Amino acid sequence: MEKFEFVETEPDELRLDYQAISWLEEAAANFGGMTSIENLLFLAKQDMAALVRVYDKKAIKLRGTFVVVFSQQEVGRVMSLFLLGGEDINEWKDELRGFLYNLAKEENIDQFFYMGRKGFVRLFPELEECARVYRLILKSDHKKLN
Repeated sequence: MEKFEFVETEPDELRLDYQAISWLEEAAANFGGMTSIENLLFLAKQDMAALVRVYDKKAIKLRGTFVVVFSQQEVGRVMSLFLLGGEDINEWKDELRGFLYNLAKEENIDQFFYMGRKGFVRLFPELEECARVYRLILKSDHKKLN
């Protein structure tokens, strides 16, 4: 029996969830400024991303949140996990994997990508490294793209 529920959430509803937003902000800070919550909320409004909250069914408690983005690339239809945050992720990682595989099947996805901290590979040992990202900050006064 599944212990966790994965709920796709509308952008305006997610904005009101302080805990979910704070986990996403922390994940975005670790992402090196390559995306923002506002950008991902915009993509979700365009049906190009899914915002998902994870609830512990027994404790009736929010345990995590994440964002997946859908795109068409040369390799086919791609699903990318951009931000993942929460508590005790190891407790729900197996159900997360199942949810993502089912979502990929529903969305007719050819490849799954994750870009973020390298520790995530422990959650999905079947991921293969296909690139590395390095950065050099040239200006400290970034302007947000809207």
